[in-house]
Amino acid sequence: MLTVSKLKHRAVTDTASVPMIQDLAKPIGGCRTYQEALTSLMTSGGAERSLKEWSQRFGYRSHRSLGMVMSGKRLPTPKMVESISRYFHLDPGEHRSLELLVHEARTGEMAIHAQMGVLRQALTETELINLKDFAQISEWYMFVVKQLATTPSFRKHPEWIARRLRRKVDPRQLATALATLERLGLLKTKNVRTRNDIPSAALRMHHLQMLQRAAQSINQDPVTERENLSLTLRFDSKQMMSVKRYLREVREEFDRRFGSDTSEEVFQLLVHFFPQTSKEVR
Repeated sequence: MLTVSKLKHRAVTDTASVPMIQDLAKPIGGCRTYQEALTSLMTSGGAERSLKEWSQRFGYRSHRSLGMVMSGKRLPTPKMVESISRYFHLDPGEHRSLELLVHEARTGEMAIHAQMGVLRQALTETELINLKDFAQISEWYMFVVKQLATTPSFRKHPEWIARRLRRKVDPRQLATALATLERLGLLKTKNVRTRNDIPSAALRMHHLQMLQRAAQSINQDPVTERENLSLTLRFDSKQMMSVKRYLREVREEFDRRFGSDTSEEVFQLLVHFFPQTSKEVR
């Protein structure tokens, strides 16, 4: 998932073919019950499917369980919440919101309202950008320009921006970047993100460009101004969804802890976790 939180960029994972669900009828952060959240998800993008079809998509043989859940006669199990979250590529905040809505229905606890309020604010302040628009801003420098545009000393001049970007980008490209961001209403907007685990050539290119920038930094920036970590380990691939959720939560926490609204500098955080070996054929 790509996200610009407080106008900070965070990139999306790109994996195997998955359903393209976008444009929620109502953001999960604005839903008051889990039924309302599920209805919003299941009607997203104008989708019209029967409970039987949705049950099959969620990995259930019978549609009766889903029907009882939607009517409130039965609560979603953690497994069902996980299946729904995975199917719709929910980010950590959306997934947690759905969990809390189910927890509230189960226990009636009022103590979770404060946490729900924080999540609702974060989700409603984030704009979901579709892949068509993202393809227009997928170059690595687009998000750096977006960050610079929020700094106190920003000058809306391609030559000035080119100097700040270490002459890595031609001023003419930056003039086009400014025009594109303004046309899409993204130059100085609220948080921006894409869905998780959506296959996209533009996302792959974006990640590759950011990796190239990281490689350049290793050769150009002193060790006091960068951090590079690596870990090689044996890993059970069945735990991949748990790893994805954990790393996305770490990213959110990193942003909250170290993001600065007063800094003039723009940094990049990259996180990559991938297989080094092929699956053994027995």
